Amino acid sequence: MNDLLRDTELDLYTEDSRMEETHTETFSISHDAAGVRLDKFLSEHAAPADGVPLTRSAAVRLLESGCVSLISGGRVVPPDKNTRLRVGDLLTVHHPEATDYDV
Repeated sequence: MNDLLRDTELDLYTEDSRMEETHTETFSISHDAAGVRLDKFLSEHAAPADGVPLTRSAAVRLLESGCVSLISGGRVVPPDKNTRLRVGDLLTVHHPEATDYDV
């Protein structure tokens, strides 16, 4: 049984004096996801508001653009695609507008 905790919400934030809607997901990592690489986890579990699943390359772009934050062992850890998740890690993903995923 997958006991992965997922919390999804829509946020509004101001950047350059314009309002943009983002889709935010928060994950608490369970035993099922422990040891999985961060890019693989994102491609399998993160779901942008448009419902299109992420590819691994899209997950890497999210990581490189600073849209992913990771708290591991009570510390903020710079997320990297090769990061292996641990039980209890808290992962937050801020999905930009769907057009940012265009290749």
